Amino acid sequence: MQLSCQSYKNLPFDRYIPAVLIFALCPTVLFFQRYAVPILVVAGIWSITYLRKIWTHADINNIIKNQIAPRSSFERYLNYGLIFITLFDFFRPYENYAIELQICSMLAGSFLWWHALHTHQRTENIKLYSYLFYGIIACFTLILIDYYCGSLIVASAEKVGKTRALILSKIGMTLSIAVWPALCNQPFWKAALFCAILMCIMPILDCDTAIVGLLLSLCAYGVASIESKIFWRFIQTKIIIICLCLPFIFNTFLTDKNIHEINKFIRSYSYIHRLYIWQYTSKKIMERPWIGFGLGASAEDKVGGEFATKPFYWEFKNGEGFHPSPIQGKKIPKHPHNMILQWWLECGLLGALWWTALLVFLVEKIRLYQTPTRKIAFAFFTSNIMIILFSIGFWQSWWWATWLFLLPLITISRK
Repeated sequence: MQLSCQSYKNLPFDRYIPAVLIFALCPTVLFFQRYAVPILVVAGIWSITYLRKIWTHADINNIIKNQIAPRSSFERYLNYGLIFITLFDFFRPYENYAIELQICSMLAGSFLWWHALHTHQRTENIKLYSYLFYGIIACFTLILIDYYCGSLIVASAEKVGKTRALILSKIGMTLSIAVWPALCNQPFWKAALFCAILMCIMPILDCDTAIVGLLLSLCAYGVASIESKIFWRFIQTKIIIICLCLPFIFNTFLTDKNIHEINKFIRSYSYIHRLYIWQYTSKKIMERPWIGFGLGASAEDKVGGEFATKPFYWEFKNGEGFHPSPIQGKKIPKHPHNMILQWWLECGLLGALWWTALLVFLVEKIRLYQTPTRKIAFAFFTSNIMIILFSIGFWQSWWWATWLFLLPLITISRK
């Protein structure tokens, strides 16, 4: 591939466009999370203008050929499976194809961004992941300002209908995955300072999922130094079992009686609400376990879900619940709060098998990284998975855009 781009070296502004975008990701997207999509669009546009000066037609043909027919047989089967599932979904009478278009567009943009960053990294002496580090430090400063004396940014976000708790929970979720690319190849003192600040800030953000994601990803960072192939096969086996068995486990054990017993020990409205959502979602999965209801069916109200009232208790005494505050609303909201259940609900067994195979493939790719990058990548992977297992819908565009934007910063650190 020809890397002669002298004209671009003479333009300092163009040289720092990736750094500006990466830095801006944190203070802006973390407070206005949907801005991740336009930032990824801008990144894709920059990538096109940058790569068209460097790539030849032969380069483009080789890349397309490798994407359509990769050398790895596992990757080829994944491609064939995705094509089959997509074509099958076209025949659903209520499918609007919005999700397919949305995800394919973001994948295309992130594909260009990935190649442009890797090329940029070879032609310019600039450590892009350092700008993410400083961007998150800037975000921390804004959070502290908000916590102690109020923030114009949070106030502005609240004007568009967001509550402070919702804003800070989204910040917490995004930080818990953005922290890992930011730590790529940082000096020890910077990484130590960064982790210390993170530990101080996370409780302020009031997002349990973000904290769980961060703690588990810290564990993942530690165990990722293990080289044993048996250990990684164990991780992959657990992924397969959980992904293929979870709906049946929930359908069996998440009865009203069991949820009531859980409520005696867990007094969080949000937690109990999720258990009722998972209970109903699991039952709906059993109605169409093979083909599901179609991509985006839950968001499009194609699954069904009449209003229901379920008990929730703040306080228990002698086994009896007091101060009831009933959980009311649709049994399935815009998303089932669990990516595995959403795969089964919308894509059925075929879709669940494909996504499970993809997760196994990603873990295998992570295993083959050298140790420093493997630790960062596995922590990023773990935190991401934890959040989509509990907090948000699998197809939410801002989340896809955020991690597709961050992912190249892990891979360019590979040595």
